[in-house]
Amino acid sequence: MFSEFHPLVGTLISNISTGRIIRNDIYDLQPLKQWPRDNICLIGDACHCVTPDMGQGGAQAIEDAYYLSNLIAKEQHTLNAFPKFQKKRYKKVNAIVKQYRKIAHWKYGKSFGKYLFITKSDLTGFKNLSGLDC
Repeated sequence: MFSEFHPLVGTLISNISTGRIIRNDIYDLQPLKQWPRDNICLIGDACHCVTPDMGQGGAQAIEDAYYLSNLIAKEQHTLNAFPKFQKKRYKKVNAIVKQYRKIAHWKYGKSFGKYLFITKSDLTGFKNLSGLDC
């Protein structure tokens, strides 16, 4: 299955016991239309997630936190910052979600692939893993 990948991938796979593999499907969730509710405002993947292979979840959450914290600092009442925050970020993050959804559908098909997730601790002590920071 991974014969076209770098040989290191095969080495990693052959050195992992099947009992240590966590297999999860990746779900494509629609972005929420409303981020704040009462005194809570969602940020990042909680309201506009992309699949983990795209590497944008953390980056967008950091941007959200930056904008939200700045708006809260300027507002006399924190709750006033929430709708302003969503208005400021909504267009950009939804464009990112749509862009990456198109890439994922093109790359993996409508059902996305099946993925294996391993932790760094699963790699501790493996030999012949040159180039990996374990």
